Amino acid sequence: MRLEDLLDMDMGKVSDWLVENAHKYTLQPKPIKVDSPEDIEIHGEEILCWDGCDWVIDYVEYDSDTGTDYMANNTQVEAYLPLPEKL
Repeated sequence: MRLEDLLDMDMGKVSDWLVENAHKYTLQPKPIKVDSPEDIEIHGEEILCWDGCDWVIDYVEYDSDTGTDYMANNTQVEAYLPLPEKL
């Protein structure tokens, strides 16, 4: 079954299918595309960063001398995701 197939089903069947198959899937948010660390809303917390080749964990710091945000481990970030909260 493809996600598009759900569009052709009536809502009752879609609901039944979702209940029966929910354990098979984990929904993840789409990565947030950014042009620079200035675009990242999360500061001082580790985030999952896409650098164009690999996913790495890094975080944004603020440089008070220059007034700019930068990646602490110098990642050239293209997109990011918040890390899931620990249970």
